[in-house]
Amino acid sequence: MCTGQARISLVLCVAFALFASQHVSAQLVATKDFTDITGIPTAPEQLSTSSTAENPEQKDCFFGVADGVIVRDVPEKLQLEIVAVDPRLVYDGAAMVVTVRVKNIGDLPVLLPWESNRVEPDIDAKSGDTSYESASIHLTFGTREDRKHYTYLKGEATLTAAPSNRVQHLELLSGQWADVKFKAAVECASKETWACKQFQADEHAQVTAHWWEWLFTRQEKGCGGMRGAFKSRTLESSPLEVVYVASPSDGKKSAPPR
Repeated sequence: MCTGQARISLVLCVAFALFASQHVSAQLVATKDFTDITGIPTAPEQLSTSSTAENPEQKDCFFGVADGVIVRDVPEKLQLEIVAVDPRLVYDGAAMVVTVRVKNIGDLPVLLPWESNRVEPDIDAKSGDTSYESASIHLTFGTREDRKHYTYLKGEATLTAAPSNRVQHLELLSGQWADVKFKAAVECASKETWACKQFQADEHAQVTAHWWEWLFTRQEKGCGGMRGAFKSRTLESSPLEVVYVASPSDGKKSAPPR
């Protein structure tokens, strides 16, 4: 027969086991630092999604474009969050280092592309069709009235993988997360003036992170074929507030938010 002391010990052991299992599952499992990488991996040229003749001398050679959205049988639950911005006081052209976290808040494991270098695409042995995955993290910035009508900033992080290559992916179990650190500049990324808002001094300027993930494919038929770009994941973080000043000298009069 169990004594009172034995029952208490058993309860404590069970409680500790439950705490330990939760602690193990909720953890940082990987980091990726792009701050020391001069170049960003680019898509292989043969998988670009433009519709054009491959050879000017062969006018009948044409690559069409297909697009769409990948729908999973069981919806995923991923959360994107900006966990750090340095510095928190910025101005036009200022460089900043941003750490973005992607966390699995669902019950099922997920696989993310996790190579920082360009990868060789999968090649179908029968058809010769090729495919690869690419995820990019972008930042948007807004001040005052344009906080919700934001501007995309220069600087991004790109992660790639061949769909069948398990080693090139990162698995996140329930409660696990990974951090990606990269550089960005408070400068409009677009060459189109309509896409660039004029920033105004604002102690509550907002930075938002966006995760865009695609499956790129290529099918060849004769000298032409079809290129595909299929949206796989789109995530958006909650905005993080920073202080934006008109010039570096104005920063001496302001203090970044805590």
